[in-house]
Amino acid sequence: MTEEKRKIYEEWVSRYPSLRVVEILEGMGLKGRMLSHNTISLHIDDLMRLIRKARGSD
Repeated sequence: MTEEKRKIYEEWVSRYPSLRVVEILEGMGLKGRMLSHNTISLHIDDLMRLIRKARGSD
């Protein structure tokens, strides 16, 4: 995992600590699309995988 992706994932987890980010993103229709954050693209599947791993449910 690149340092940039790690920072993005840490930001998401810290921003929405009590929410299921994966469900929110899927509800927004972002599944399978690219998220662009400060010019860094992170595929939604990678983000979902990182969040699940961080929460110990991977």
